[in-house]
Amino acid sequence: MIRKQYVSRSLSDGFIRVSDPSLDRENDRVFSSGIDLEPWTRAGKPLVAAHDYSRLENIIGRAGDVRLSSEGLDIKPKWRDAYGPQDPMSVWRPMLDNREIRAFSIGFLPLDWTENEYGARDYLRVELLEVSAVVVPANRMATMGLKGYNRLMRRYRQQRIDELWVSVMGGLAEYVLSSEVR
Repeated sequence: MIRKQYVSRSLSDGFIRVSDPSLDRENDRVFSSGIDLEPWTRAGKPLVAAHDYSRLENIIGRAGDVRLSSEGLDIKPKWRDAYGPQDPMSVWRPMLDNREIRAFSIGFLPLDWTENEYGARDYLRVELLEVSAVVVPANRMATMGLKGYNRLMRRYRQQRIDELWVSVMGGLAEYVLSSEVR
């Protein structure tokens, strides 16, 4: 499953845009026209806290009305009430109401994609599995999912390999030159 975060935008008609086809932090795009809502709708359109659906209390609501267009995926959230002070919703609800948490992420299975001009993916068809309210910290690294982390680590490892190669080759060149001098 892939997760893509999007800082939501409240629309004038009470909907919240949770995804659109603009470039994300990894230069990927999810085209709204290719989002299959059926699996998510069949599950009751749950809204999840930070992608953690391992515990039932992390279901923080459901999407009421849903609108899908070429401009994006919009929802009207119906937040659930907290069942008591230990319920995570007793923390999430005030933060959502005060717009302290205002980012959403969609989790999906990619069905069809192409590489785009930025070296990333344009997702043409996806199966929507979840919509989560998420926290987006200032540190961009902290918001990347595994896919982004793996890409970043590949770049980092390649950079380290390049640095080590230059270091080893430089040392070898010095050794060869110093042994030729003797």
